[in-house]
Amino acid sequence: MAKLSRVYKLLGSDAERAVTLFVSVDPGRDTPSVMKSYLAYFRLNSLGLTGTKEEIDKVVKQYGAKYEIEASDSAAGYHINHSTELYLLSQQGEPAKTFSYSDGIQVIADGVRQVIR
Repeated sequence: MAKLSRVYKLLGSDAERAVTLFVSVDPGRDTPSVMKSYLAYFRLNSLGLTGTKEEIDKVVKQYGAKYEIEASDSAAGYHINHSTELYLLSQQGEPAKTFSYSDGIQVIADGVRQVIR
């Protein structure tokens, strides 16, 4: 999310046309109020999406993402391994580009500009 905040800065006035959709795969911890508070820390136009496991699994499958819940000795009792790709969607909600975790902010900003213009 910090990386996306920097992407929004690079976008300048184009940032008004971009919306970040943050999809949680942990509805047990990421309630709507928790997500709202978390997203408020970042300077970007964002929405949080959560739901039942079945609803989340449908979105995950739709975009080819992956996650697994793994038991842990941590205080939380589990941790979640998940894919780290960033999906750029068209205004119709279709995948337009996919960015890897290692892609820099300029690469992402350029990709966003190509789609929103």
